Parts: sequence; structure tokens; C-alpha cells
Amino acid sequence: SISIQQEAPTMPVGSKELRPHRLHVGLFDIAGDKLTRRTSVELDVAGELTPVTALAGVEVARILISPDSVKILDRIENVYVKKPFKYIHQFVSHQVNFRTLQAIILGNPLDEILIAESNFADLTGKSALSGMLNTMAFDLIFDQNSKLTSMDLIDYKSSQSMKVSYARFISLSDQLIPHVLILRSEAPGRQISGSVEYNRVELNVPVELPFTVPQRFSIKN
Repeated sequence: SISIQQEAPTMPVGSKELRPHRLHVGLFDIAGDKLTRRTSVELDVAGELTPVTALAGVEVARILISPDSVKILDRIENVYVKKPFKYIHQFVSHQVNFRTLQAIILGNPLDEILIAESNFADLTGKSALSGMLNTMAFDLIFDQNSKLTSMDLIDYKSSQSMKVSYARFISLSDQLIPHVLILRSEAPGRQISGSVEYNRVELNVPVELPFTVPQRFSIKN
């Protein structure tokens, strides 16, 4: 999904007002020296975050992560990026491996955390699990159905942190699966944030994910 984030102006100093705006938002393709508009929408922007619902379902990027590589098709910039899996360690702790990343995307607690020495707290309508895993501190919150709703991971050695929140759980094959994932990661000199809303979730079925790179894309390795 695409959203527009608005911040208070730097001038005058101390300003906190977020003013409404009327904007056009477009998606463009670049082929050689030719710029072609794919689509355009007009909308009112108000508040800190405004979703561009008219562009919902329009693919702006495709990411394929395997145990040994990360491939990214950026359809906004027409750029193809291929990196080794360790590329993600610029944004998350080195203790995050491919299996860990799978658990995070699916909203499952990490296996390493479940066997680590931890503290359990029974809160009103939810529960918390916190502790240390080597140099990484973790803080997990579960709802009344014992489903993970938020995960905080802080690696003090590398000064990296990641917060993941989960929402809109649906029942699938006797499992509760989150349909919404919100992620924020911070590292020295780097910060990424994003949200994912799945329009379809299936378990244990063959998946075809074509990953062909259009000729107009530049390659960035």
C-alpha cells in the first residue's frame, strides 16, 4: 500500500500544525529517456498519515528473500537490487536469520526466544515475555488468545532495534493468522518503516512467484 506521511514545518520554529493539502499522486515508468505515466490520482492529505487507497493493489515493488539472497524490484525507480542475505543485517540484528525472518513475517514468536531465559508477566487481557538472547533484548506481547501482537528486538551491541506489530487476525486451518504487519527498524544512519496488509493468505500450497527483471530496469548490486 502507498501512504503519504506529513510532518510539521520547520518554520516557524516550534510549529506543530499539520495543514490539509490537495495533491496529485502519480506512478511513472521509465523506458530509456522516455517517462510514461502509469496512473494518477487526486486526493486530500490531512493529518500525519494519509493512505492512497485509490492505488491499493498497484504493485510498486516485489521482494524475494531466500536463505542466501535478497532480490528487490523497485517499480517506482525502475531499479533491480540483488544482495546476499546478510544485506538485511544493515537494518536488523545479526541474530536474525532466514528462519527468524519467516517467524517475524508470520507473527510467530522466535524459537530462540522461547528457550531463552525470560520473564513472564500476566497483564490485564494480555501477557508479556521479556529477556535477553545474547546481546539482544526482546519484549513480546500476546493477546488473550496467546497470539503475538507486538515484538520489540533491541541489539545493544550493534545499536539496532526493530518493532513489529500485528493486527486483524483471521482463522485459517485452525490457526490465527495476522492480516496486517507494521514494522519499524532503526540502525546507525538507517531507518526503515512500512506496513503490509495481506489480501490473501494460504498455507502449505505451492507458490509461483515469477521474478523476471524488465530490460528497462537498471541493476544495483
